[in-house]
Amino acid sequence: MKPVTSQPASRHLSHNRTRVLKRGVYAGLTLLTAMTLSACLSSDAPEVHYYLLRSDAQPEAVTQKPLAHVRLAPVKIAPYLDQAGIVLQTANERVSIAQNHLWSEPLSFSLNNFLSREISAAYGRQIIGSSSPSGDSQWVVNVNIDQLHGHQSGDVLLVAHWALSAEPKQAGKLTYYTFSQSQPLTADGYDALVSAEKQLLIKLAGAIANSLPRPTASAL
Repeated sequence: MKPVTSQPASRHLSHNRTRVLKRGVYAGLTLLTAMTLSACLSSDAPEVHYYLLRSDAQPEAVTQKPLAHVRLAPVKIAPYLDQAGIVLQTANERVSIAQNHLWSEPLSFSLNNFLSREISAAYGRQIIGSSSPSGDSQWVVNVNIDQLHGHQSGDVLLVAHWALSAEPKQAGKLTYYTFSQSQPLTADGYDALVSAEKQLLIKLAGAIANSLPRPTASAL
């Protein structure tokens, strides 16, 4: 009968310690790999840019004159524009909504403020905002923005229409107007696109101001 030989206890301890160390190394490498991947993913995340539509018209030019008896009704926009992303037309019937270039506030809100100030500046009188009582006005302007977007060709398009009606509404006192213009971009990028849209909206405000009844001599 062969004698049973036993391994020294130190050898068992050394073997177990080696296995523990290997597990620790593997766990450390797994954690390090996960952290590296997480850092790469977060560093590759695109930056989001926000844009404000603001008028540069100076209100001082019209505040010293009597209030115009003209009210701007809440501006209506096409459904495809009623979202945060800036719109770019990429084909005849296809548009792309930017995911990382966004309006900082609802576009309908910005357009109300922008057009109110620009129409007032072009008209020479402060028109009444959409939140004012209708009883303070003799005329009301209803503006609809049908298209407002950039195009892959390098142009920006604005199509709109508005109606001018007497207050209170009377038969035969409703007049319709249309506006359709494009403007080439002066540079690449969304900054240039927003700037071109702003210039087109200033032209629209001027056209609306020109359609308003001129104030009477007694109101000057």
